[in-house]
Amino acid sequence: MTNSRRRSDIGSQNPNLSTGEDDLQKTDPIERRYQTLLTQHLSNLNAQIDLSHANAKLRAENERLKEDVSALYRKAYFDELTGLPNQRLLKDSFDQAVATGDNIVLLFIDLNKFKYINDTFGHHIGDEALKLASNTLASLTRSTDVIAPIYEVRKNPQNHLPVRYAGDEFIILFRGTTLEDLQKKISDVKNAFSTLTLNVGDTKIPVNASIGAYEYQKGDTLDHCKKQADIAMYAEKKSSKLDSTSLPFGRFAGYILPASTGYVPTTTGYSLIPQYNAPKVEPS
Repeated sequence: MTNSRRRSDIGSQNPNLSTGEDDLQKTDPIERRYQTLLTQHLSNLNAQIDLSHANAKLRAENERLKEDVSALYRKAYFDELTGLPNQRLLKDSFDQAVATGDNIVLLFIDLNKFKYINDTFGHHIGDEALKLASNTLASLTRSTDVIAPIYEVRKNPQNHLPVRYAGDEFIILFRGTTLEDLQKKISDVKNAFSTLTLNVGDTKIPVNASIGAYEYQKGDTLDHCKKQADIAMYAEKKSSKLDSTSLPFGRFAGYILPASTGYVPTTTGYSLIPQYNAPKVEPS
């Protein structure tokens, strides 16, 4: 029997005896330190793997929550058909503008002959007319660099907020806008709707509108501003019926009531003049 066989037999018969490698690990401080560091490193790796998996799950859950919040805000603050902000977001933006002392102007826009479009071509075509009008207003009043998520809109209010108010009525809230910029915006809306058409087969349906405007005065409520802009819009709508031969869906004009200065319709567009005799026409 060889010496190695004898050592093996002895070791198996006496478990308290150890090999040289075991003795080295127990007696060599460097080896012990190495084994300790190796164990710690493996433990840290396992912890990092677990943490990485946990972080991935948290990121996925966070994205899902963002989508849920965005969907909730869209449902609460945006019109489902047109995608424009609704009255709730209008109220928030108005309150913010009042609190910060911004000058405020409300434009009230009402589509002309919308009932005729619905009755003649069907409600689905009426919906398309509303979408066309909404897209036109959005393109005129929203900056293309506004890319904040839906749920950030209330934190980052826009200076020009187009809103679907009800049915075929829209409101644009202008805040912190200079008179020159406001004049251009009103002119842009006027010009866009004067030529806007919806193609249905071979038929071109004019989609134009009447507009009224009101400049906020200190102490005014949102309801008061909307009512005054609505009165101004009806004044324009009534006057357009007197001259409906050239533009069968009504011409486009507007008034501001009852600010000391305002825009009144002229043959060349809108002029800024003293508004001491603004028309007082109640909606019928």
